Amino acid sequence: MAYSYSELVPIIKAISDETRLKIIDILSCGEMCACDILELVNVSQSTLSYHMKMLTESRLVNGRKDGSWMRYSINKENAELFLSNLNNLVEEKEKNIDEEKNQMNKPKVAFICVHNSCRSQMAEAISKIFAGDVYEAYSAGTETKDRINQDAVKIIKELYNVDMEESQSSKLIDTLPAVDIVITMGCNVDCPWLPSRHREDWGLDDPSGLSKEEFIKTAKIIEEKVLDLKERINYLLK
Repeated sequence: MAYSYSELVPIIKAISDETRLKIIDILSCGEMCACDILELVNVSQSTLSYHMKMLTESRLVNGRKDGSWMRYSINKENAELFLSNLNNLVEEKEKNIDEEKNQMNKPKVAFICVHNSCRSQMAEAISKIFAGDVYEAYSAGTETKDRINQDAVKIIKELYNVDMEESQSSKLIDTLPAVDIVITMGCNVDCPWLPSRHREDWGLDDPSGLSKEEFIKTAKIIEEKVLDLKERINYLLK
């Protein structure tokens, strides 16, 4: 699976610190308790918590509760995937320059909500399916979840044969590139703010915790709105 540049950035940020690199090296020996990691790195407990938050949010490290402490381990699958993408980024290869230019010139659309777990993730996935030839789709929030909403993952897989857990992750808005259009999902007064040339709200009800039928309904509404945005986007950015 190929990561986009925006998906690589938070991972690279997470490891662009000497202490966090040391922690990854320590964890290469196997799962460890935070108390043991603390003895091996010269930082306070609060600082260690911050570093582990960065590493777990990057999905390079797994964390699990064990009594009053956390235990951490390398997420080998994601680490290998990151290394593969990084190698692909730097290896010599032929590129179609015209295709690269076209990709760079596509408008960027960000689907935004608070947790970047359900509606915005669905909108990103559906946009890539139906409008990937017209605009680049991103999603993010002011907070993140450990996993994308599992009901949303199942519905997108069932309807469009796309596994969001393989191609997407929960991201913060400060990891996004500059975008042209911001679409908020319907979070009203809590909607995050992000600079853009155009902003609109799709007013979608959150299907989290509701029936499968509600998730299908939400997906189909998003599909209609994505196709509509695809037709309007050039006019919006005039």
